[in-house]
Amino acid sequence: PISGTGNVVDDQWHHWAMTGDISTDTVSAYLDGEYQGYTLVGGDTISDLSRPFFGAYQGEGQWFNGFLDEMRVWDDARTQDQISGTMNQVLTGDELGLRNYWNFNEGESTVVNDHGGGLVTGEIIGMDDDDAWSLTIPLDEVFEHYYDPESRQVTLNYSNTSVDLVNFTDNSLIPVTGYVRYNNTSCVIEGAEILLDFESIVPPVYTDSEGKFTVDIEPGSSGDLISVSYGDHEFTPAYIELPLLTGPLTGQYFDDLTTRTASGTVGGGTCGVPLGDNI
Repeated sequence: PISGTGNVVDDQWHHWAMTGDISTDTVSAYLDGEYQGYTLVGGDTISDLSRPFFGAYQGEGQWFNGFLDEMRVWDDARTQDQISGTMNQVLTGDELGLRNYWNFNEGESTVVNDHGGGLVTGEIIGMDDDDAWSLTIPLDEVFEHYYDPESRQVTLNYSNTSVDLVNFTDNSLIPVTGYVRYNNTSCVIEGAEILLDFESIVPPVYTDSEGKFTVDIEPGSSGDLISVSYGDHEFTPAYIELPLLTGPLTGQYFDDLTTRTASGTVGGGTCGVPLGDNI
């Protein structure tokens, strides 16, 4: 175990980060970006993430009594500067080295989606009350703004101490990202077209090789509908109504419900002789 020095029993949000080093069989801990120490573990413990549990000790034995949010798994051990640099920021899911990202923004049900591209759907065990979801985590929504014009020149002097109507127009667009996949699988769909209000976007937007799409929406928009077009395939949900957008929106999922019936004839050897007999 690692014994830290910070106080985490204060009814406040805190950021924990654990990094593993297979070469030394050690796991280090950081609390709110500050190094707390390390402990020795087996190499298999670090590398095996086939069925990870968060907020539980030894599987489903003992449970964490509190809130969990913004769970992230990276392909490499993050440095202290990297940890402190993003611990208070919402991620887009495209960050280099980000394997899994569960932001717990669903707000209902017990299913949590992976926004990091790993497409590992999680399940919340022991919680069936939607009111248990928390929306108070203090994270910064980060996206780049573009203004027209980029700058304006004004002249101030003793006789002219103020200038009016120095206006700028914010031409920023807010990214809305998500994935299209086959229902009840981790298989993604490449080349599905994303529609806005059931019309093609100009230029058209398609899912990439990871099934991911990004649609840019004007800030302040509310009620826009995004949907998927892919041949005669049927998707659930049929569309997603976007909320009032003031920052990036991630984790929009469409599942392909379309199935196909395969039929044919199996033949071999002399007609009427079952396969497997000596022919």
